[in-house]
Amino acid sequence: MIGVLLGLGAGVAWGAADFLGGLASRRAHAATVVVYSQIIGVLMMLGAILAVGAGLPELRTAAFGLAGGVAAGAGIFVFYKALAEGTMGVVTAVATTAVLIPVGVGLASGERPGAVAAIGVILVIGGTMTVCAASAGGAGRGDLRTVGLALIAGACFGTFYVFLDLAADGGALWTVVSARAASIPLVAVIGLMAGASLRPPRQGLPMIGAAGLTDAIAVLCFAAATNRGLVTLVAVLGSLYPVVTAGIAAAVLRERLTRAQLAGAAIAMSGALVIAGSRAA
Repeated sequence: MIGVLLGLGAGVAWGAADFLGGLASRRAHAATVVVYSQIIGVLMMLGAILAVGAGLPELRTAAFGLAGGVAAGAGIFVFYKALAEGTMGVVTAVATTAVLIPVGVGLASGERPGAVAAIGVILVIGGTMTVCAASAGGAGRGDLRTVGLALIAGACFGTFYVFLDLAADGGALWTVVSARAASIPLVAVIGLMAGASLRPPRQGLPMIGAAGLTDAIAVLCFAAATNRGLVTLVAVLGSLYPVVTAGIAAAVLRERLTRAQLAGAAIAMSGALVIAGSRAA
């Protein structure tokens, strides 16, 4: 049950971080937002490592973390760019296709979540795909570009989830740090090549800091959850972040969601409840 709660916590934290990061990317370059938000997240994790007295990570943990960081860095850069250009509800829904990668890997490696939990997985994936189809189907030419960017981001995120699971056995805190050790310089180089200024932005810095903190908490929750449950279920629960992002965007930015999007979100949330119930039983 703890793994389920941590997985849900990752989804909520990622949803909040995506909203904050996407909003900040409308005021500063996406690369600038990613670099400084992740630096803040790393500082928080290093502080936690010093506080608990954790030893140095194993080579395996560092290697998988670095590999995941490369995928995550590319994914976050593309994702924040899509959030800045398009409708947040559309972008987050399409990027949820990331869950298909770790679920597929988990099933291929022999994970079997159980009949009730499997129904929950189907509901979550079906619900998010409904939101995705409704969002992409009503997108205009401008949104079609962001849908493509979101699909690329989703593939990167799915790869990141797999490497995060492999690295988490060596410690969740060091997993986050090693991942960011790869993603920060990667995104910085991509940003410089794109002509972005990597100077700390005067406006939006508190929002960038909040995005970094919540994103680090999300990664930490996900890494800890995979040590306590099946990656098949944890990845599905973590993929609920679009519901959070879209909900915040609707409340703060007054973005409207269609009935199909709302129905898909309801189906996905019901699936999360089924998974939670199956783990508690």
